[in-house]
Amino acid sequence: MHQKRSGLTAALENLKSYKMNTFKRLTKKKLAKMYGVSYNTFMKWLSAIPELKLPKYSSLNPKQIKSIIEYLGEP
Repeated sequence: MHQKRSGLTAALENLKSYKMNTFKRLTKKKLAKMYGVSYNTFMKWLSAIPELKLPKYSSLNPKQIKSIIEYLGEP
């Protein structure tokens, strides 16, 4: 039987299965959940990544996600 997976579980599987240049856009909140930390903690971590230019409101693009994973490691 096929069970429904949570959006977070599915996103984690997608994140791990895709190559670095094929990520889809993710929100900062969703990526924070994937790392298992609060949004505020995640934003502090992101502020430490020098080459990362963060949008104020929009989601993260594949290039930004790649930079985050290279700096923080896989969630």
